[in-house]
Amino acid sequence: MIDILKLNIDKKYIDRFTIFIVYISMLFMIIPRYFIEVTGSNMAENIFNGIYLVFFIPYLYIFIYNIKNKYHKNSIDFILLTLYLIIVLISMIFSNNPFNSFLGSTSRHDGYLTLIMYYLIYVDSKNITDKNDVMKIIKIFIIYAIISTLYSFIQVYLPVNMFSAKYFGHMGYGFQANPNFFGTYTLLFTSLSLFISLFISDSKFYKVSTIIIFTGLVMAESSGPFFTFLLLFIGVIIYVLIKRKDLIKKVIIWLLLFIGLYVIINYSLIYVNQKIYNLNIDEHYTISGDIRSIINVFNNTQNTQNVVQTEHSELYDSFNNISSSRFMVSDDVIDYIKRDNHIWLGSGIDNLNIYHLGSITDGKFNFWIIDKAHNIYLNMIAETGIFGFIIYISWMIVIVVKGIKSKNKYVYLLLFGLIGYNIQGIFNINVIYVMPYYYILTGMMMGLIEGDRHETRKH
Repeated sequence: MIDILKLNIDKKYIDRFTIFIVYISMLFMIIPRYFIEVTGSNMAENIFNGIYLVFFIPYLYIFIYNIKNKYHKNSIDFILLTLYLIIVLISMIFSNNPFNSFLGSTSRHDGYLTLIMYYLIYVDSKNITDKNDVMKIIKIFIIYAIISTLYSFIQVYLPVNMFSAKYFGHMGYGFQANPNFFGTYTLLFTSLSLFISLFISDSKFYKVSTIIIFTGLVMAESSGPFFTFLLLFIGVIIYVLIKRKDLIKKVIIWLLLFIGLYVIINYSLIYVNQKIYNLNIDEHYTISGDIRSIINVFNNTQNTQNVVQTEHSELYDSFNNISSSRFMVSDDVIDYIKRDNHIWLGSGIDNLNIYHLGSITDGKFNFWIIDKAHNIYLNMIAETGIFGFIIYISWMIVIVVKGIKSKNKYVYLLLFGLIGYNIQGIFNINVIYVMPYYYILTGMMMGLIEGDRHETRKH
């Protein structure tokens, strides 16, 4: 007991403990959303505060242990992320509501306390440097994603029942609270599972998991993550055609599978919810509707005269369908950044509140609040200022460059998933249901890179 308090434990036990905490903490992230689903009470969201409190202690212990025993390296990525933490702290202190910014809003839980957790998770995960441990963790995460996807089948294809409140009608959202967040989650693990099945392991598990989690990506009906996956898959096709012609047959099979799964899932969930449950499904809340809108945009741009003649042209309507009000939100956030020197320090993390006039009904003004920019990069400028944005982007660039320079296929695996996450961030926001996975995977990637460098120096 004294050795534990004095941080004198053998490193191998700390490394095992780190892996255990990573497993358990991510499993517990599922619990709050399930309670909300079955109880209908948002009070269950407060469970997140308990989860942070419980897991903050072991993550902090691991962090201090590695610092004290000099297992931690002051690498450029660590310095940049630490600097980002300091910049966000300054932004929080000078915000109009530092208390809210520290704890996070009751709906997002994305305040400074959460950022500290991400920081500890990332730094601790860098000590997971064995490829077998990395693969075991990814496999467990993929199992969690399969469970969440199977649960989304209940949400999408069954009526309201004791297990699901069907909050988003025809759209799946798993344990991630929102179809957009679920789309981001399934994008991340579909990408990792596909990469493993193509380039690392021929195991049936990864083939089956890719199929299952991809259905979740379709059920989310979130176009940003879905189109990002298509972009990643096109990248895989190009790479295979140039470098790995031996995999062409596999890639063609996957292409046909993805097309078939998309058609079956997308149109069956629309049919079931429209015809059986009599739900009114807005077309631009479906991937097929957004695809049709994109086609309309390209068709109509061939005749610019029609666009000039009327604001209500088909092109205009199609453009609105694709954007789903995101461009309007972005415009409001950009205006906010320009006002009152918000560009320097921002509003404070998770402290953005912009009132937007939604409509006027019977002479009454109806406002709704914009608390996120629906673009992680724009949102970062709005909440932490231009300096926070520059530091964070620098951290991301360092990670991507180091990943590209590596010759480790397990690094490429993690980089593949992380690039996909960062691309979809143009259309989405960071949320507590996905971000811990992002920091764990990024930390493990950097751990592998630093481990390879250490092995090279030994030889």
